[in-house]
Amino acid sequence: MPRVSVIIPAYNASRFIRETLESVLAQSYRDFEVVVVDDGSTDATRELVESFAQRVAQPPSAVRCIRQANAGPSAARNRGIREARGTLIAFVDADDLWLPEKLAEQVPLFDDAGRVGLVYCHAERMAADGQPLPTPHPPKPTGHVLAGFLVRNHCPTSAAVLRRECFDRCGFFPEDMIWAEDWHLWLRVARHYEFAAVERVLVRHRMYAGALTSQVERAYEGARRVLETALVEGDGPELRAARRRGLHRQHRNNGLSLLGAGETRKARRCLARAFATGPLDPHVAAGCVASVLPGPLRRPLLRLWKRAAPWVPWDAADGAESPEDR
Repeated sequence: MPRVSVIIPAYNASRFIRETLESVLAQSYRDFEVVVVDDGSTDATRELVESFAQRVAQPPSAVRCIRQANAGPSAARNRGIREARGTLIAFVDADDLWLPEKLAEQVPLFDDAGRVGLVYCHAERMAADGQPLPTPHPPKPTGHVLAGFLVRNHCPTSAAVLRRECFDRCGFFPEDMIWAEDWHLWLRVARHYEFAAVERVLVRHRMYAGALTSQVERAYEGARRVLETALVEGDGPELRAARRRGLHRQHRNNGLSLLGAGETRKARRCLARAFATGPLDPHVAAGCVASVLPGPLRRPLLRLWKRAAPWVPWDAADGAESPEDR
């Protein structure tokens, strides 16, 4: 049996999945299988994956393709987990890429005692054509990380490797969510296991230009739902304070994203929530001021602001928000 099962949910992924599979099969660590769950694609995804499956049919690194009716990325990942044979489960989205050393650097961080449940790494943003994009790399929390993960989701899905037993103990991806569903799972795992991290980029995460404002707002609502349901009875003041910081961050980032998209009325409402939870945040104050400026004044101000504070999620207005910015 392989040590690692790599799960790839795929829906109409023919544009990039060949490159994704090639990056996985190029791993220097070889004790793994690849399980692609074709989530009801109507393009050439199935044919492309099956061509890899025929070429790489024997261990190590065998490729399997499982087809199901379209049910969403969480359901596809959960199907892949159930079909997996490895004791470790890794995920990669069908348009992301792995560097060759990813598994080789992550797998040894799982301890024999079973304390570490999840190992992750940094991800670099890239444009649809593969060109690198500016990416912040704050340090990754390790050990007992629940408080840190209540402030933000530090773990892109394609960066995560988990013990299989985590799913038996903590449950699977929530299938009624398509935004922040990975964060929902990481918070549950963090209550029972330690996290370890490789402090360098081992994943390239593809971003798309032209994301609709509605998509940004749905991502925000998903993140709010995660945080608003994250605490349980008995959680102390440290965790409650961390969640307040996390909610403030979501209000602020969504408000600034909407401002960058020109949705000033919606931005003001969101920034007002952020001001209520963090009135001393200078970016919230600046956003409130910018939201009442006319467009010819606001747009050059935003361009200057983006250069001065590149961590602000303006890319959510120009494209999709990075998982490391949630």
